[in-house]
Amino acid sequence: LKDRPEARIIAFYLEGLQPGDGLNLLQAAKKSRQAGQKVVVYKAGRSPEGRKATSSHTASVAGDYAVAASLMSQAGMIVAETIDEFESLIKGLAYLADKKIRGNRVGLITNAGFESVIMADNLRGDNGGLVLGEFSETTTGKINKALAPLGIDRLQDVHNPLDVTPMADDAAFGTCVEALLEEEGIDCVVVSIVPVTAALQTLPPGEGHQENIYADNSLAGYLIRAFKKTDKPIIVNIDAGRLFDPLADYLEKSGLPVFRRCDRAVSFMKKLVAI
Repeated sequence: LKDRPEARIIAFYLEGLQPGDGLNLLQAAKKSRQAGQKVVVYKAGRSPEGRKATSSHTASVAGDYAVAASLMSQAGMIVAETIDEFESLIKGLAYLADKKIRGNRVGLITNAGFESVIMADNLRGDNGGLVLGEFSETTTGKINKALAPLGIDRLQDVHNPLDVTPMADDAAFGTCVEALLEEEGIDCVVVSIVPVTAALQTLPPGEGHQENIYADNSLAGYLIRAFKKTDKPIIVNIDAGRLFDPLADYLEKSGLPVFRRCDRAVSFMKKLVAI
């Protein structure tokens, strides 16, 4: 597939290999990476039981998982730890295919304090992980200006991770996201939304409320415009239940990769910037 430029992502499930095929696989992966393709793999046969099952139905050798995962990572492959992560990696890489990976300095923004702590706890990884980017005076000024009309600037210090609080409305939240993306000291952004707040438009039009996720002045509108404008990787997490599926669906149909747990979002970004 290395000679097929339309194949920008190569993803496969691997159990075991015949003797000699491992080297061929690593060399092929390196050639695909050199061609600009991203290679994602889920390696099964990790446990003694799994290796036995592999040999019984494919007659291949599963081998030591830790050694295989290390070699595949060194060859430029993205190794998924779970099937859920495997699927998320494929989806996220497809959505972010045109974004540029410049480094591992991340900007984290949420409207709930606990989310900022969880995201910060998940920054580190085997290959260095993510580091919190620093805000310049210009960016700090933009954020304070966005938060001032609601008085949030008097309640919260501006730092990374940025907690805009549940008081932040669509304009405040959206403008802060824009400020993070414009910051030269930030290479990528994770936006985590806790949508259960009256301050945001997080529901489609319906009876009993005045919200409209499809409005230009909604947070979704801000995020979609920011995503189209920037060449930096940006992903969204929506930490809520099925009531907010329309918001997630709308963002994804507009090109934004959406996760439903903030730790998974950060884990994805770690693997993305390590490519």
